[in-house]
Amino acid sequence: IVDRKEKLFRSLLVHDRVKAINGKGLMLSLQFENPQIMQQVINNCVENKLIIDSFLFNKNCVRIGPPLIITEDQIREVCTIILDAIDKIKD
Repeated sequence: IVDRKEKLFRSLLVHDRVKAINGKGLMLSLQFENPQIMQQVINNCVENKLIIDSFLFNKNCVRIGPPLIITEDQIREVCTIILDAIDKIKD
């Protein structure tokens, strides 16, 4: 079940600004080009009531660590919020 949920996250979180998706299972991170973009994504997500945070050891990544009981519908909702947050970033 977790593998299927990981694949769903990976299939939905496709964006030009996402440089890599790292991790295994539901312990994932999105890598961006620089910390400024990463921080804007975090801020935009929080405005839409989705709390994501950065890694202390990698200033270009946000962490995605949902509960194991997250549903596929909830994954789709989370991914929509994240992608919308990325789209709001202005160059």
